[in-house]
Amino acid sequence: NPDSTSMNLSGWTLSDDGTDVETLAGFNGSSTILEAHGYAVITDEDSVVVIPNTSIHLTTQDNSMCSYGLSNSGETIILRDDENKIVDVVTYDDWVDENHSLERVDINGYSSDPDNWAESIEGGTPGQENSVSVSGGCDWTLQIILNGSVFEDPEFQIKVVKLKGEERANLTVEKWIEDSTGNIDKTYSPRYIKNILNYQTSSKYSPSLAKGDAYFIKANITNVSCEDANLSNNLISAMIFVVDEEQSINPNSSINISE
Repeated sequence: NPDSTSMNLSGWTLSDDGTDVETLAGFNGSSTILEAHGYAVITDEDSVVVIPNTSIHLTTQDNSMCSYGLSNSGETIILRDDENKIVDVVTYDDWVDENHSLERVDINGYSSDPDNWAESIEGGTPGQENSVSVSGGCDWTLQIILNGSVFEDPEFQIKVVKLKGEERANLTVEKWIEDSTGNIDKTYSPRYIKNILNYQTSSKYSPSLAKGDAYFIKANITNVSCEDANLSNNLISAMIFVVDEEQSINPNSSINISE
């Protein structure tokens, strides 16, 4: 959303060649409000993606994109608002390699200009600024490294990754753990990172958490020494379940979370 105000994407449609039309809705009933300068990820209803908390996840309400999926060899994609007015349209070809996305270079440039599209970094940047964006500054994000989601004794690491920018930077990583009700269960001292160039992974954290509950590991980047062009991907969260030994070996056991 390049505008300075939020917009509601409920009722917007996505189509390929104007034939197979899909009406967008919030994934699993989530919000369709896209905040100013925010990002939305559109998938079919069966896809699970990891995106920043500040982005929104929309679905075509179908088990594929535009009935038969989007072809890697080329399509015309049309985005319309709830009044059926064309918001954007692009016709693409087989432009990029496997595991890469097609990204717009200048969000204010023409979609019809092939030179305004480029190959993303591997894996793309779902819910975040395009890796090929011409806007200045740097962009750092976080990854929470976990070996699964259900643990007797959880361990995790925090990885800091640069998405754009050429220079080294100094930054701070704050991290904490919340229980299923949103109360802070554990906090950690801030991690001050100096002169980082591309990425850095922390040592392992092994928190002692009460069994039989769900927890959210959260981390946030602050005090970046360069001009951070995208603050929306500085905060990350991952859910884990902590069980006792009996629950971990009993396939009939379960954890229920009440809202």
